[in-house]
Amino acid sequence: MVVGLATESRLDRLCDFLHSLETAAGRIPASKAMAVMPLDIDIVVWDGTIISPYDYSRPYFTRGYARIQQLQPRHVSE
Repeated sequence: MVVGLATESRLDRLCDFLHSLETAAGRIPASKAMAVMPLDIDIVVWDGTIISPYDYSRPYFTRGYARIQQLQPRHVSE
């Protein structure tokens, strides 16, 4: 799933919050090695900058991100 959101939070604080959601869902440090990921939330683009090139290149992400970009309201300058 690809989700777009607006926040006033700093990146590090948002990462901490998302990590707490993953932990609450049962994710533990060994989850990836065990191939068991109850919840995996990645920030791929932050403030227009790609911060996870690997995830950005994945087909499901590029499709979802393109759709989000189409749905964003456009600001018209006067």
